[in-house]
Amino acid sequence: MILKEQEVPEKTILWKSGSKAEFGFLVVKGAFKFTSCKEAEHGNFEKGAFIGEVNAMLNNEPLTTTVKAATDGVIYVVKTEDFQGFLAKNPGLLVLFKDMKFFE
Repeated sequence: MILKEQEVPEKTILWKSGSKAEFGFLVVKGAFKFTSCKEAEHGNFEKGAFIGEVNAMLNNEPLTTTVKAATDGVIYVVKTEDFQGFLAKNPGLLVLFKDMKFFE
């Protein structure tokens, strides 16, 4: 699995509901949040959190969430195809992650 570090300025929209799932990410620094969706009730996600709609990433489904940087931050991006390959090699994790949109 290839992770690429990326700096993210505050208020950056990382993806919007209805768009294609191109990546998920691990939070290294800063805070990120869901907006305009039911997941917004979870508040900010900080260092160590993973955000990514696994079903959308695995099944080429449209995203159901919008994610925004609440502060300046740094993330490790994992592209959908790399994540799919990782889970294919680790099927036990697929069962764990299947319906997740985030974990802390």
